[in-house]
Amino acid sequence: MSELPARENFALLPHGTELMMYLVLIPFAAVFLYGLYLKLSEYGLEALRAIARDPVGWLRNVVRYAVAQRRILREMMPGLMHLGLSYGILALFIGTLLVAIDFDLFERFGGKLLEGTFYLAFEATLDLFGLFLLYGLLVALGRRYAGVRRLRSRIEYYSYLYGLLYIGVTGYLLEGVRLYVTRVPWSGYSFVGNSVSVALSYLGPPREAMAQLYGWVWWSHALVAFGLVASLPFTNLLHSVVAVFYAGLSHTAPRLPMIAGTPFKLQELDESAEIKVGLRKVTELSWYQRMGLDACTDCGRCEAVCPAFAAGTPLSPRMVVQKLRVELWESRRRGPRDVFESGVLTYDELFACTTCAACVEACPV
Repeated sequence: MSELPARENFALLPHGTELMMYLVLIPFAAVFLYGLYLKLSEYGLEALRAIARDPVGWLRNVVRYAVAQRRILREMMPGLMHLGLSYGILALFIGTLLVAIDFDLFERFGGKLLEGTFYLAFEATLDLFGLFLLYGLLVALGRRYAGVRRLRSRIEYYSYLYGLLYIGVTGYLLEGVRLYVTRVPWSGYSFVGNSVSVALSYLGPPREAMAQLYGWVWWSHALVAFGLVASLPFTNLLHSVVAVFYAGLSHTAPRLPMIAGTPFKLQELDESAEIKVGLRKVTELSWYQRMGLDACTDCGRCEAVCPAFAAGTPLSPRMVVQKLRVELWESRRRGPRDVFESGVLTYDELFACTTCAACVEACPV
């Protein structure tokens, strides 16, 4: 082994694992790309055009509201939880991307990206941000099990919280087993994985058995990660991506088109003229409004400040958005329908709204 610190890709795995991994990845990638295509066809191109019209303003808002998460941090506990989740996931994604670049590009041409001081910083950084992720996940699960009233407990939400938790825990386990089986002098930079390795050294399991266990855990880790990525366009997890782009646009929102001929005088209109205000089908939403449905985090902050909801009326701002989000997805399968005649929304819900905009101010996105 080289004395220069460097990452050994696919360590403890049989030859050909990399090819098998990419073959297994294909169907997951196909599902993800199909879902991405559906979303891009709804609002993606229009969003890109809006960003292109004012890229500096969009980037400024992204830094302010998505990177710094100023609106999310208005509530400290859920805000810190979200910081841990978002930055933990982002760091691990970047780390995985760098590993792929190292293996698929640099090593193919006889080079190495993850080596030397950069590699040591890489290992320490990923271990640190992995802890941020675990903190965020444990707080998120704890708040749900503690019964925080405004949080909705859905199987979908638990599935990807536990999926991410499994990825985080097995990531440290894999690192610890690798350092236990193949000792390296720079293992201390992977401080969490090294702690697992030290614990294994005290327990003293056979290294051959741990090397075999490594393969099974590695594949389960990869399959759970592939599954989460494939499901992203079809679940509320999509907000983690869409909300970033939406946050950059939401404070420079495009103006909705005015009714043709406005302003107008009612007495001067042709009696046969039809004035259409509002909507009856979800497909009549603008691209920006459709994007807003997917950006919703289902956090319940809007519901918590809504005076109509507090007064016991049928209105829940959160549920209006969530029901329209589901309806928009379902409309692709069976076509658009009247949201009032079908019972998706009721007039009582809408007429209970006081138009105070408290929900808009409370929304973290």
